[in-house]
Amino acid sequence: MKKLLIVAALAFAGISTSAFAQDKKADKPAGEPAIQFIETTHDFGQVEEGPDYTHAFKFKNTGTTDLIINNVNTPCGCTSPGWSKEPVKPGKTGEITATFHSAGRLGQFTKTLSIQTNMGDGKDQFVTIRGEVKEKGSMPAKAGDAKPATDAKAKKQ
Repeated sequence: MKKLLIVAALAFAGISTSAFAQDKKADKPAGEPAIQFIETTHDFGQVEEGPDYTHAFKFKNTGTTDLIINNVNTPCGCTSPGWSKEPVKPGKTGEITATFHSAGRLGQFTKTLSIQTNMGDGKDQFVTIRGEVKEKGSMPAKAGDAKPATDAKAKKQ
């Protein structure tokens, strides 16, 4: 009798689990967005203290549904984010900007931005900027040096 009850309980558990898995599968969307960055780290090199320095991290939605950037968090007030506010369609591109405010911040810096999206895995994505801030007037101007952000939009973000 005990064996019959155990077999019946296991059979019921198996059927219940199978039905639950099918219901869960039916609720899942047909596809998901996916973000693919061209680069996840940018090195400004040596920059002069004072100006804001901005880099745009370009990405592509390699998934099958719209990608939405919900939020971008920065580690401190010395870095400001900006991002594509509209959904990024599959196969299309967007960007996330990181603006570093160098005034009063001499020395090396590494700042990692945390990106929250609507991707199904729930994991944040990350991009990093780094460089070294030198005292104003201590660096000779050279071709190819990092350029400060010049437009008002980049400074506000």
